[in-house]
Amino acid sequence: MDPHFEPEYFAHGRLLWRFEGSDAVRFSPRLAWGMVEGAAEISAGAGWLWDPFSGAGLIPAVARAFFASAFVGIAASDASLAAVETTVKNLALVSDLEAAAKRLAHVRGLRGQNPKSDRRWGEVAAYLERLLPNIEAAASIAREARVECALAHEQLPRLAGEAGAALYIVGDAPYGRGSELLGPPIDAIVQGWVDEPSVAYVDLVCTPQQLATLSAGEGVTARSGRGGRARWTYVRA
Repeated sequence: MDPHFEPEYFAHGRLLWRFEGSDAVRFSPRLAWGMVEGAAEISAGAGWLWDPFSGAGLIPAVARAFFASAFVGIAASDASLAAVETTVKNLALVSDLEAAAKRLAHVRGLRGQNPKSDRRWGEVAAYLERLLPNIEAAASIAREARVECALAHEQLPRLAGEAGAALYIVGDAPYGRGSELLGPPIDAIVQGWVDEPSVAYVDLVCTPQQLATLSAGEGVTARSGRGGRARWTYVRA
């Protein structure tokens, strides 16, 4: 793990921007890192990373900040316009010094309300300052980003037709606690990914109930995890 990546600061509501209602799409920064790292090892700079359920953009932000050279581009989509707008801001935050400076000024402005908030936001500001050289390095690696307000099954044809490279799908499936899966059921969405030749890899966090509906064919690894979550991984042969 990159020493500049300190997971506690990538936790929801700290370093990254959030949006009203985004508490429902919290996700583990450590897990996000591990999922992006797994895709990066296989992609080796030859494919697009795509998070089809981006929420506030944690997974794309981790990819852009620490794994930019592993992908030719980063794509994200969500059915929520607020989520998409926040993902755009967070991708800029980790790859553009001007955007990082704006976030730093905002975080500094949150200090002084009381001793607890002063300490909390002071720590976030200090971390962002430490991260600035990493952000500058990420900015020097030109990578295309595509962020779209769309359902997961809607963006796939456009990405497959326009990206011109293999797709590496990494995401956390909506499961009902304030985050709703719209469109086809998860098994139909995932089968569409498997049927698309340009999809080289899928790493999906889901519920055990969702996992039970997913296929278990060649290249698939399915496993249960902590906290009522499960993981479905597919690697195209």
